[in-house]
Amino acid sequence: MSMRQKIRQDLLDTRITSLLANKDQIHYIHAINPMDTYIEYLFYKATKDDYSGNKAHSKVHYIQIDIFSKGDFTKLQEALEEVLEEKGYIYEDEFDGYEEDTKLYTHKIRVSYKEML
Repeated sequence: MSMRQKIRQDLLDTRITSLLANKDQIHYIHAINPMDTYIEYLFYKATKDDYSGNKAHSKVHYIQIDIFSKGDFTKLQEALEEVLEEKGYIYEDEFDGYEEDTKLYTHKIRVSYKEML
C-alpha cells in the first residue's frame, strides 16, 4: 500500500468521518465543492533515512492535515489526533488560521510517518 493510500484509509476512520457531513469531505490537496466542515491533506516533505552503506531503509513522510470549518471543530480535531497517534503518526506541530475570503476557520496539524523500505 502506498503512503497516499495509507493516509487516505486512516483519515476514513469512522471516528473522523462520523463528525463530517459525509466521507466525501476528505480531500487530497484541494476540496472541490466543499461543505461547511471538511478536511484537506497533503504531503509537504519526504526524506530517506536509516542508511546502511548507500541504501536507505526507511522514508519519513511529512503530512499536513487541514480542518476547515465555519464553527467549532474541537471534536473533529480531537478525533483526528487520536486516530493519527493510534496509527503510528508522530506529532510535529499545529496552528490555527482564518481565511477571510471563505470565512472559514482552519486548524492545521502536521505529522510525520516513518515507512520501512
